[in-house]
Amino acid sequence: MTIKYLKDDFDLDYLLGRALLLMRIAGPKALSEHGSTSVSRWKNIGQGRARLGAEELETLARMFPSYQVWLLTGKREIGCEQTTPQEDGAAVEIV
Repeated sequence: MTIKYLKDDFDLDYLLGRALLLMRIAGPKALSEHGSTSVSRWKNIGQGRARLGAEELETLARMFPSYQVWLLTGKREIGCEQTTPQEDGAAVEIV
């Protein structure tokens, strides 16, 4: 099943937009299990009530190792195992 999001939901030109996309893919419970950030904080970040911090970025990078370069730079690294959610066939379609 593919989850569809509008293009305006995530501005993938910016780190926060890319992080929010990965947060939606993973969900707050799974993210909290991979780091020390609580479920409620992940939800607050997703709703714009809290800022994304270094600890949360590290959790996203650990959870999505093949997206690390894309997450931080917005670019796909050619010639290595780095990719993007769209190219990887993740269950997300941005329309």
